[in-house]
Amino acid sequence: MKPPTPSARGGAIPPRYEDNQAIVEAWLEEDDAPESWEASYEPFAIDGDRVVATGWSDYPGRDGGRGKKYFNCFLLQFAPDGRCAEFTEYWMQEPATATEESS
Repeated sequence: MKPPTPSARGGAIPPRYEDNQAIVEAWLEEDDAPESWEASYEPFAIDGDRVVATGWSDYPGRDGGRGKKYFNCFLLQFAPDGRCAEFTEYWMQEPATATEESS
């Protein structure tokens, strides 16, 4: 049996990537250094082969600047062999505070 072709979406209005190569290329466009971010995610709901995970990603500011923090929701569906067959990411950026906007 041929494994399913994975698909992935990401962003506030997510584009769709239809194969492994397109997914890898899209993720490599955002080349974040290994120590330049922190993240925490955990399952929110599990139903058979479908999972909803939520969490955050934090990209601290460089040279004292304001960083960016994102809140994420991942929708995943797994193939019978355990590999992720479908991945959708929804995110929103934490807004700047009034103090940060005026500086």
